[in-house]
Amino acid sequence: MKRPLLLIAAAAVVLAACTKNDVVISDADPMIEFDAPFVGKSVKATGDLTTRNIQEQSLRIWGDKYRAGESNASDVYSTNAADGASTVLSYAKDRWLSNKYAYWTSGYLYDFTSVAPASVNASYNTSSATLSERKLTISDIPVVQLIKEFDGTPVGDDILAATNTGKSIADRTVSVSLHHLLSRFSIYLYTTFRQQTVDVESIKIYLPKNSTAEYAQAAHGRIASGTDVWTWNGFTNKPDATDVSELADYESYELLRYGRAIPYCEDQTEAASGRAYCTPKEFFIAPTPVVETPTPDDLQLYMDIVFEYGYTTKTLKGVKIQDLHSFRQGYQTNLYVRVDPDLILFDVVNVLDWNTDDNIVDTHGRSFLVNVAQNGFNIDGRVETLGNRFVGASTTPLVYTLGSIIREGTTVDILRAPVELDLNSEGRFTIPATSLDASKIEPGKYILSFSTQQGDTYTVPLDYDVVAMQMTLDVSDGLEFIAPITAGMTPAPTLFIWDETETTGPVNEITDENRKHTYATGGIKKFSILTTQTDYTKKQINAFNFNNYISDWDSRQALKSMDSHILNSEQTDLQYILAGCYNLESVDKDLFRYLPNATSFDGVFDYCESLKSIPEDLFAYNTQATSFHESFYYCTSLTSIPEGLFRNNTEVTVFDGTFHYCSAVESIAADLFRNNTKVTAFIDTFNECLAIKTIGDGLFDNNTEVTEFSGVFHEMEALTEIPVDLFRNNTKVTKFSDVFSGCKNLTSAPEGLFAYCPDAYVFKRIFSNCSKLVDFENCLIAPADGITKDNRFAAVGKVVDISGFASDTGTDSSVHPENYSLPDFTEYTFDIGYTWQYERWGTTLIIGDPPYYGCGAFININEPQFANGFCLFKDPVECGAQPYVY
Repeated sequence: MKRPLLLIAAAAVVLAACTKNDVVISDADPMIEFDAPFVGKSVKATGDLTTRNIQEQSLRIWGDKYRAGESNASDVYSTNAADGASTVLSYAKDRWLSNKYAYWTSGYLYDFTSVAPASVNASYNTSSATLSERKLTISDIPVVQLIKEFDGTPVGDDILAATNTGKSIADRTVSVSLHHLLSRFSIYLYTTFRQQTVDVESIKIYLPKNSTAEYAQAAHGRIASGTDVWTWNGFTNKPDATDVSELADYESYELLRYGRAIPYCEDQTEAASGRAYCTPKEFFIAPTPVVETPTPDDLQLYMDIVFEYGYTTKTLKGVKIQDLHSFRQGYQTNLYVRVDPDLILFDVVNVLDWNTDDNIVDTHGRSFLVNVAQNGFNIDGRVETLGNRFVGASTTPLVYTLGSIIREGTTVDILRAPVELDLNSEGRFTIPATSLDASKIEPGKYILSFSTQQGDTYTVPLDYDVVAMQMTLDVSDGLEFIAPITAGMTPAPTLFIWDETETTGPVNEITDENRKHTYATGGIKKFSILTTQTDYTKKQINAFNFNNYISDWDSRQALKSMDSHILNSEQTDLQYILAGCYNLESVDKDLFRYLPNATSFDGVFDYCESLKSIPEDLFAYNTQATSFHESFYYCTSLTSIPEGLFRNNTEVTVFDGTFHYCSAVESIAADLFRNNTKVTAFIDTFNECLAIKTIGDGLFDNNTEVTEFSGVFHEMEALTEIPVDLFRNNTKVTKFSDVFSGCKNLTSAPEGLFAYCPDAYVFKRIFSNCSKLVDFENCLIAPADGITKDNRFAAVGKVVDISGFASDTGTDSSVHPENYSLPDFTEYTFDIGYTWQYERWGTTLIIGDPPYYGCGAFININEPQFANGFCLFKDPVECGAQPYVY
């Protein structure tokens, strides 16, 4: 039988950890009526809810009724359209009034879930009969709310919740201890600058805007910070903004109404003790989604600060707030902003339970601070503890370690290995440049991470404005290495890092002595050149060249790889800059990036026999380049040439011998010279590239200014086929010499190969020593396009030089000479007065009609001429018994 005990009538509501008073629900008069006007009423902005002002709000309470040991439950309160299965408590006439009645039932247990204010968009899963699934959710919570205006008017809504479980008729009363669900955020200002008063004229913080959050209770019967689930919607974090214009998803809040002097504090501990100034605007922040290790990708906030000291005003825009990447449910986060003339330092202190401000807990466990600054190429710093201004090795047993120096926004660590700080009596230390991996250095912001053996950690940002170029050396014992830059005054301080322990400099003048270093022991060494001139558009180092400025052969042989760009030396002539570096295996893709005005790359990798590959963008920034004469001469380890290697070099006119004797390259890409429209000649470009098997179709299609092809494919012994229209667009060519001579695996040449070059009059040794070539009769004509033997040379206007045109062709062919398909030059028509020219035994012979010189003086009619070739003229000018065979 149900016992008519009133469940809810209340005495007082308090906040957990604020006092020991609770909401008391008793079995007073069972027939209490509640005033209707208080049911589900709307409330104004709450501001910060405390024990003192909670009575201005209404509470919503859901109840679960179940038997011990059973998993199913039913609603305690009846359901109506306005409140569902909940009751609303409102305070009036010195008591808490409920809009629904409920009674204890013997043999049942009761769980209660409460939320305040009652007007929040909260729901409770009463649709499920399973007790464990009956949980609280709250949606449409603004991610950021200002708590109150400058005049104290509340503008934000606090949100509280409570649970009470396992209650029964024996308890007779139910206590409601409410907990804050949101995080509270306050900003404090202080300075450690003694010399002058520091006045903050303006301070603005950027917080997420137009975004909402959702709260979901993780487990029935518990309100648990760190376990309950929070979701943010409508906000895109910006972890690496460099300008406030990038903060589209942020809203700025001015924290001061008027400028004010900020208090001096000896250190952060004194600031947190109550001396720091708390800005009048504070915030409710929806807790950030829980992650195991908060990072800047979880949340990054920014701040603008304008402050004065003496007659100096500093304006800082978009300052990143370090170490503040999350907000915790029910915690107050105090941001202490230390404003010093040369330092803006952020310290974050989280405080559990808002009304216990006297009990500040440093949840990071941090016991020290570190200030750092660049000093030339080194990093200087000072360790401070929160309880002792400066700490040196003589006054503390703690060991401080620099664990990493991470380039902001990346995972790149420029610290070679963790460094144990060597502190002096004032807590000062220096991280030498030798501790840094110069290959990874770029100017910009870095995050330094410090720690102690006790597990305390601290991170601090540093702008490090140094640039470096690096190369790898393979040296022998006792090698004297000479840095490959010229002697003379430097454009900026220069430092040589010879290896991980030895340096020279910084110096302002390079001499024959300070650019030398003797390696006592051999092995692989990382050699770097650093400068403080970080503007790549200005001169950074003296001229760099391994060949022109170094007479020492061993230094060239020591170079194994170029691991970075060459610093800007303002050189335009890079001739032979790495020539003779026989052991050079690889180069950085940006090697020449900061030499944008370079015009000559002649012989730049001459005799770099070990160079294995070429980065496709190697010359991408060298748009003024005009000459690549023998740039890769004798690079015998290269196996391929990138198709886009010269894509941006539109001013080039010279490719003579560019890949001469690159004997391991196997193919030529079709678009290699597509954008090099100003080239006038290809001479020996691929000469002796013994392994090239294929030539890309249309290789020279865009090179319409070319007038000469000489030796371009000479002795490409692996070549078996010539593209049909290889020279189709090269209508200005006048000379072809040794173009395919020595291509021993060619068996044929396509019809029309040279037909579209009407001005060509030199065809010397075109197919000389093509020992398998037997099919090329129509290589000079294209009948389908009307280019025939009758008109091919009719208007050439010059004596056509066919010296050695096909000498020693077909000598290794298995095809019988009777089946050769060869040119018959007597079938071609000439202008009167012009004819064929060729050489025999060093003497120029001309055969024509009419014969100009007479034949007998030039041809030995008693010497057969069929042994090593074929007859150029099937019906030649008669000179005795035999025609001339070349």
